[in-house]
Amino acid sequence: MPVGRLPIVDWQRAASALHSRLPARVEKEVFAFYSSALGGISTDPSLASVPLDDHGFHRGHAVFDTCNVHDGKAFGLDFHLDRLLRSAAAARIESPPDKEDLRSILLQTIAATRRADGVFVRYWLTAGRGNFDVSPRRCAVPFGFYAIAHADSHTAQGPRGVTAAVVDVPLKPAILATMKSNNYMLNAHVAMEAEAAGVDYGIQIDEQGMLAESAIAAIAIVDAASGTLLSPPADRILASTSWARARALTPSLVARGLIRGSAEAQVPLQQLRAAAEILALGGGWVAPIVRLDGHPIGDGQPGPVFTALDQAFRQDFSNPELTDDVPYSPPL
Repeated sequence: MPVGRLPIVDWQRAASALHSRLPARVEKEVFAFYSSALGGISTDPSLASVPLDDHGFHRGHAVFDTCNVHDGKAFGLDFHLDRLLRSAAAARIESPPDKEDLRSILLQTIAATRRADGVFVRYWLTAGRGNFDVSPRRCAVPFGFYAIAHADSHTAQGPRGVTAAVVDVPLKPAILATMKSNNYMLNAHVAMEAEAAGVDYGIQIDEQGMLAESAIAAIAIVDAASGTLLSPPADRILASTSWARARALTPSLVARGLIRGSAEAQVPLQQLRAAAEILALGGGWVAPIVRLDGHPIGDGQPGPVFTALDQAFRQDFSNPELTDDVPYSPPL
């Protein structure tokens, strides 16, 4: 179909088009948005955009992270912001905002949703804006920061078992894999390969046949032989905050006789397939993988280690040591 003559769009017409062409799902699921380009927070999802001259957009020079919201509290901001700033350093984003300024922006953005539950927050720190160079050295603005609070798709209701398949997608170079960068092309391919296979998760295996990770989750196993909770070291994969939390909870699982310990270790594909349980850890949640490549894991049902970690993870959402109160004004 011929394009025809295109209009020269002024600001008024642009605003109208942004509203009228907003996808229905975005309109429904986006509750609030912060933009350093706007200098504030909006609850109009049509404004949830990034300037084309931001290096996070046109060069992918950006890092990101997330947090959960439960019962009016933001979970895990401390360790997620720490990882964001570590990623920023690795990405050579050299003038990032202060951690406490970022925390304040995120909490105020959550407050603007006027929702105490059912909210998930994603936020991006970019190398700056003001040109279309490869290097950000001549950027007029030294960083960009954007945050979006949207509907949370995680739920503990209903059946919890998920399926997975090993996918033939190469790992990222270590420099990209170990920071939470915007370069998610290979992650997208992992997810697309999983969809093509009719499963929920794709699992990557490295060149030596060792377990790596999934598109948006760390993978851990309960080793059938040793009873140890294992996940690969984070030298070629992202350091998972959810896996770190599982490690911190190890003593309670050992005390209950559910595992003998936990460790970071290489996991060959054969050991993965023979695991007593396989767990996907990400987004503050844990999911039990009950079938891998069409074959049941254990008895094909969520196992006792999953059940214990799932309960502990959800209790963490109310742990005062791991949460920040959201400053709703007026109070909810």
